[in-house]
Amino acid sequence: MNLLDPYIDRVVPGITLDERYELIGLMRWSAHFVEYGMFLTALSLGPLRGYPVTALVASVGCALLDEGLQSMRPDRSGSMFDVVVDCGGATTILMIAMPGWAMAQERRRPRRQPR
Repeated sequence: MNLLDPYIDRVVPGITLDERYELIGLMRWSAHFVEYGMFLTALSLGPLRGYPVTALVASVGCALLDEGLQSMRPDRSGSMFDVVVDCGGATTILMIAMPGWAMAQERRRPRRQPR
């Protein structure tokens, strides 16, 4: 029994066990994707402002560390697929937001006056 089962039964009545398994997997992978996209955004707007590629490297490192630590616990398992999904979320946000961040940074730079 999963914590989400009552909610899934309410939203999708009559779902089979196989469909429920696939839906929970999709929700889990979506959470990984969104979580690391938000993490990259927080890094890029906070401590690593102006260094989006460094924020991406930090996100990838955090994903690797997280899955590595999970693989050392007997009740969990680390998955390289999860690392790929995490990196995909961070990279997607970087590609979507980078042009906007570059324009904002360009506006903040003082312009040189012609002599």
